[in-house]
Amino acid sequence: CYKNPHIKNIYQIYLGSMSEIGAKLEKTIIEAKDGDVYYGRLVWIDKNKRQFFNQCSAGDAIILSLLSGKPLFIMQNIVD
Repeated sequence: CYKNPHIKNIYQIYLGSMSEIGAKLEKTIIEAKDGDVYYGRLVWIDKNKRQFFNQCSAGDAIILSLLSGKPLFIMQNIVD
């Protein structure tokens, strides 16, 4: 029921709002670690094919990747 709930969660609201303004999530990246905190990046593309980015937590990047069906990448320095 996560794809069509009667009350949307914040991730669904965010993805829907971005889509309404003409932006679609292209991919998510887990890109940095500081201490025990991991950081993610959302890569968006707008209707004019311009890319823009948002930083977020790694958890948010994973959830948005799963909900949107877009690829999730993890930088090699994080794996090491």
